[in-house]
Amino acid sequence: MKKDIIAELSALANNPYDMLRKWKKETGKKIIGSTLVDVPEELVHAAGLLPFTILGTNRPIRKASALLPDNSCSLSRSDLELVLTYETDLFDGFVLPQVDDTTQHLSDIWRRKVPVT
Repeated sequence: MKKDIIAELSALANNPYDMLRKWKKETGKKIIGSTLVDVPEELVHAAGLLPFTILGTNRPIRKASALLPDNSCSLSRSDLELVLTYETDLFDGFVLPQVDDTTQHLSDIWRRKVPVT
């Protein structure tokens, strides 16, 4: 039994996006992606939305390299790649706090490149 739970948690940790899609389909609610810092998740919940902290991707970085300098935070580059390339249809909005130069630049790119309906 413990082995099954550990395997299930490991699979979920490695790919939470299938679970998010299932939740979204079952509830009809929207998902708001966010970065790691200073996001008031309580406000997102209070609006009836599900906050989800984006932790990047382990898949190849293809598009983000052309948009963010090589010396940018690797998590910012990975987060941008995840949304531009791999999970483009999952999120209904984003909260991107601007805490440094990289996140300021990331926010500007996000606004121009990531379609939010």
